[in-house]
Amino acid sequence: MHWRCHPRCERLIEDIKLVHLDEHGLPDKKNHSLTHASDAEGYRVEYLRPARATRRPTIGGQWGFYAPP
Repeated sequence: MHWRCHPRCERLIEDIKLVHLDEHGLPDKKNHSLTHASDAEGYRVEYLRPARATRRPTIGGQWGFYAPP
């Protein structure tokens, strides 16, 4: 998927640059002035292009989710 951000979206650009992931791979929300813009953009992207995950067996017989490329 292609995604572009308009140069005037300064708050979103700063947010994407400064937000780091925590040890669980989720956005670190310790700084409350960040993550709001990137969260909102994530919801917009998910609405426009939802991830299509399908359940299929993985190695060892456990079930997992697979998102096609």
